[in-house]
Amino acid sequence: MRKALGLLLALVLLCSFLLCTYANSAPSMIGIASWNVLNLGNETPVQERADVISQFDIVALQEVESLIGLEDLRAAVSNLTQVPWKAVVSEKVGQGQAAEHYAFLYRTDRVQEAVGLEGCYSEVSSMAFSRQPFFATFVAGTFAFTLITL
Repeated sequence: MRKALGLLLALVLLCSFLLCTYANSAPSMIGIASWNVLNLGNETPVQERADVISQFDIVALQEVESLIGLEDLRAAVSNLTQVPWKAVVSEKVGQGQAAEHYAFLYRTDRVQEAVGLEGCYSEVSSMAFSRQPFFATFVAGTFAFTLITL
């Protein structure tokens, strides 16, 4: 009887440990946002934008005009949260002066990118979108999801 109770106690402790480990490594909820950052360029002040973005786990960004501006924003958010953030960035989309990037910024401690599962939607006609939608797939815990921004 003691041996069975000991085994049962060991099993309960192991299950508790595994549940706690899983709960700490797999977020039960993630914060997702989308934001038109209004002409994010080389010299755009980023601190106010970083303050807002830091409240989420992943943010879709539109109107990224400069990759330097995006890197400044990513670095500011990482510095503010003390957590590494990464970016998934589209090629320039749109025509001429109106061409810009889309991006997804995400916390690497809560979300991971499913590498190779991103791209721009191929237009059926040139009039379908002024800028093709951009998508990327991510994983949070065991949940995989695809975000699309346009």
